[in-house]
Amino acid sequence: MYRRRLALLLGFCLLGGLVGCNTGGGTSFAPGGTTNGNNLLPVPNPTPAPTPSAPPAPPSPITTTPSSDQPTTTTPPVVSPPVVVTPPVTALPSTAGKIAFWSERTGGREIFVMDADGSNQTRLTFSNGINDELSISPDGSTIAFISDRDGPYNTVYCVYLMNADGSNVRKISSLTRNCWGPTFSPDGKEIAFFATRWGTDDIFLMNTDGSNVRQLTDNDVPDLLPTITRDGKAVIFECVRPEALNVNLYRMNIDGSNLARLTQTDCDCLYHALSPDGTQIACDYGDHLALMNLDGTNIRHLTDTGGKYKDSRPTFSPDGMQIAFTSNRTGRWQIYAMNLDGTNLRQLTDDPVCARYPVWSPALPAATGVSARKTK
Repeated sequence: MYRRRLALLLGFCLLGGLVGCNTGGGTSFAPGGTTNGNNLLPVPNPTPAPTPSAPPAPPSPITTTPSSDQPTTTTPPVVSPPVVVTPPVTALPSTAGKIAFWSERTGGREIFVMDADGSNQTRLTFSNGINDELSISPDGSTIAFISDRDGPYNTVYCVYLMNADGSNVRKISSLTRNCWGPTFSPDGKEIAFFATRWGTDDIFLMNTDGSNVRQLTDNDVPDLLPTITRDGKAVIFECVRPEALNVNLYRMNIDGSNLARLTQTDCDCLYHALSPDGTQIACDYGDHLALMNLDGTNIRHLTDTGGKYKDSRPTFSPDGMQIAFTSNRTGRWQIYAMNLDGTNLRQLTDDPVCARYPVWSPALPAATGVSARKTK
């Protein structure tokens, strides 16, 4: 009896277990569950651990489509300004504050430049011929001069330009006659000079590249050494006219018209120079130097040689307060400087042969000096 009841109990338990596993929506009973009296308590399935996910992407920009009655507004992209690289500025060679001159110490007649106190004498030309009659541009960057370097010695002289350090020498005159005395206009764009042919000297004007050559005078007497007034409207030059037996200063318009005589003396007026402010003229006056107004009036002596020597070729300092000139008072031609009132006379050169024709650069001494081969 006992065995029969035990079999029935096991049958019912097995039948309940089969029914519970096969029920689609029933609760499954996991082995090893806890008991509540004679019944098994349900054990829920374990919840899987969450899988780490990537951070959320940033929201996409919202594009708003305007209505048909409103214009579409497009915001231009922000563009960074380009980076501008400024190249370093290289100062051009300049004669600013210096005095140029020629010397025959090397055998030929060569152009030199020196500081205003006579130091740092530097040779600029190396042609071993004639280099003479020089002029300096208003900015101090260019020197004009005459030379026979491209022709037979002492036969054909032409106008040349070179940089302040002696580089870039180029011929600019194209006339088949000898050219002399080039001088820059106040703006540096033109050069006045005189040219000789068959014993007659006439004054010409041309651009600094040698173009646009025009003749200003055409006379049977020599017209020499022109300078252009500071306003660029007139030319002052030297001439022996029939009405005078000596060299006098004359003035004419820049086109050659309206000729007028400035000086009324019986003494030769030669190698004149205009002051930086354009109000005065310095010149050779016989054996000594003289100063006068631009119209030729108020002549007064700057030096007094007493007939024992000659002072010649004055040139004004950039500020107009001093004059440099050449003199043979020591037996050889040397270059001197003094104040405009004749005081503070000093000798600048001690050349073994001669140093002549000084030209003080009109540019103020604020730029770099020339850098060529130095010689004493």
